Amino acid sequence: MSLDTEKQALSIIRKLSNQGFESWLVGGAARDMILCKPPDDYDIVTSASPEDIRRIFRNRMVKIVGRLFSVCLVDGIEVATFRKDRSLTATFSSSLREDLAKRDLTFNALAFNPLTGEHIDLFGGIRDLKDGVIRFTGNARDRILEDPLRMVRACRFKATFDGEFHEKTVEAIREYRALLQTDVAGERLRLEILKVMGLKRPGIFFKALLGTGLIEYIFPSLSACVDCDGGPFHGETVWDHLLMTGDAISPRYPLLRLAGYLHDAGKPAAASERNGKRSFVGHEGKSVELIRDELKKLKFSNAEIDYIANLVGQHMRDITTDSSRKAVRKFIKRLLDHQVDIRDWLRLKIADRKANLKRDNYALTEIKSILRNISDEMHPSHEKGVFQTGDLNVSGNDVMEILGLPQGRKVGQILEALLKKVLDDPSLNTREKLVQMIKKGLNG
Repeated sequence: MSLDTEKQALSIIRKLSNQGFESWLVGGAARDMILCKPPDDYDIVTSASPEDIRRIFRNRMVKIVGRLFSVCLVDGIEVATFRKDRSLTATFSSSLREDLAKRDLTFNALAFNPLTGEHIDLFGGIRDLKDGVIRFTGNARDRILEDPLRMVRACRFKATFDGEFHEKTVEAIREYRALLQTDVAGERLRLEILKVMGLKRPGIFFKALLGTGLIEYIFPSLSACVDCDGGPFHGETVWDHLLMTGDAISPRYPLLRLAGYLHDAGKPAAASERNGKRSFVGHEGKSVELIRDELKKLKFSNAEIDYIANLVGQHMRDITTDSSRKAVRKFIKRLLDHQVDIRDWLRLKIADRKANLKRDNYALTEIKSILRNISDEMHPSHEKGVFQTGDLNVSGNDVMEILGLPQGRKVGQILEALLKKVLDDPSLNTREKLVQMIKKGLNG
């Protein structure tokens, strides 16, 4: 967060205090302040009612964003009235203690006053933070029943701090894990998953889902990968390979990273024995089928699902530094036809190789050579690359006029046949040569 945001948060707390109301930073903001870290965001709780907040800040931009919770945004900073209940029928409280007691995890039930430096830790949150313990505030079962998404949040924080679950935390999650299927909207799970993709090692999150049984209600296809041998070309299980692949992709690419964790999900279903060797022929297609269904239930958008599924569907396609120019052109066409970003494909391939314990990583020179070969074909010095029918120097109208055909599938088939020949020999992409080929039935 910017220095301006910090100043705004301090001014809000100062003004509320000057009006006689308690006000505190809570949650992640309090946690970060106590640890002397700059907060990612600022959440303020106060004894002031929503009406008081609107009155005090009447000259500033105030927006109500949750009527049941009565959360206000003051200049974009969340300011909430103390609550004694964090369910969908939340009621107000005049006590900070009651508000903190209903927060999910002990290190999120901290309060900090930046004006005085005072902090409140009623549930041992600072100790748990230092010890790396993930513990629900108060009665774990009560916290989960108030909002079952907290089970997934607990797994996210386990990955955030590379911590360990308190035994009561694990017991409660395992007991109530089925509530994910009935009591948590897919949209909320999607947001949690995307937050996880921004962590240093999301693989810890997936291990936590497995250990608590939550994975069956989020990514059931992955549970079958746990004991699935990777086959003769891998030195690790499919599960370990998936976690290493995702962890090897930068947090800057959340959807690509998720594709890394899911790309071989179909291997157990595609597994077979051939000549005494384990094989996974066609596993990428099975993976696409499984993850499309799972991502749809998690309310990912159609565009997000297509992006991940298309990458997964093409991750077995390959080119090397020794691939012929014709092979490179056909490879590029295939990726473009499936709307796969070539650089993202390469990022996934690099991570996929890195996660294979029986193969060496791509050398930097190898990566540069592959990129150069692709670039040379996509942007040849004399003309633009030709990978789709729209790149040809004739159009569908030309085909109809030359052959006297009506608009229809036949025209598209002729253009595709022309494109295939041009991929083999780009020098054919002149209007004169293409017209001649059309007239001669593509045999010229």
